Amino acid sequence: METRMIGDGSLRKSNYDPNLADELRRDMAEKERLAKLKGKGERVQDDVVEDKGQVNVESGGDFWRIENVLYRGQVQPVRLLKGLLDNGAVKTQDGWAEYSNESRSKGEFYTPNYQLAHSTIRALWEGRDGVGKSEVEEIREFLKKTSREKWLMMLTRVGYKKKGKDEVIHDYGLANAFSERVDFAGKDERVISSCNKDVYRVLLGDEDVGRIAEIYQWLNETPVHLWRVNSKPEQDIERVARLNAGSGWAYFYCDRVPSGANASLGVVAEGDAQNF
Repeated sequence: METRMIGDGSLRKSNYDPNLADELRRDMAEKERLAKLKGKGERVQDDVVEDKGQVNVESGGDFWRIENVLYRGQVQPVRLLKGLLDNGAVKTQDGWAEYSNESRSKGEFYTPNYQLAHSTIRALWEGRDGVGKSEVEEIREFLKKTSREKWLMMLTRVGYKKKGKDEVIHDYGLANAFSERVDFAGKDERVISSCNKDVYRVLLGDEDVGRIAEIYQWLNETPVHLWRVNSKPEQDIERVARLNAGSGWAYFYCDRVPSGANASLGVVAEGDAQNF
């Protein structure tokens, strides 16, 4: 690898780079700008946020407060309930949507969509060796236990279309629901082996399948797979999304009929103005 040098170029001309000093100054200025934006809660791009190991976790009475969660382009704290939502009740996705609509209007805990859940888990993974590692490990054990025992409902629904691209809807049933079209149907797969990054970008807000695989290997100590409708349906159908896990596997399970009922995590994304 060629060494790039700052200097007048009079010596070792083959290594001299007259643009390096300017590049370094621009890089420092950009890092300072991003630090100021993040301090104000401004939106920043995923590829320029590198705060690995800097997650701070505060433990309250019945919840953890996890800082530096990058969700939909905004760095913000997320509160995670220490127990399952509504004392571990099981509801259909429609039931959790109704519950969450009421809870959000009062600033209380609600069911996460898949992108918010993944963003929170990713922040914990990035801080696993940082100053808050004992709290991070406590949360990891909680998530591992509950996802294995209860199979957790998400407010994400996949509309599998007979024709055209499928639709992934986040915050399903809520006033602020958002969606994106993507070719989602396909063979079940191990995430690390996927060639379709768009599926994970739309489902999780993260297209790096290597990183995704590593995150859930850390979380559940197993490989992670995607479970979905395997081919175009004969008519449009909808399926709910859950996080399923066991002793030998974890699944992004996107083939659950809407009548199925499951338990839910409880979260509050503090950057969401609707919570305050």
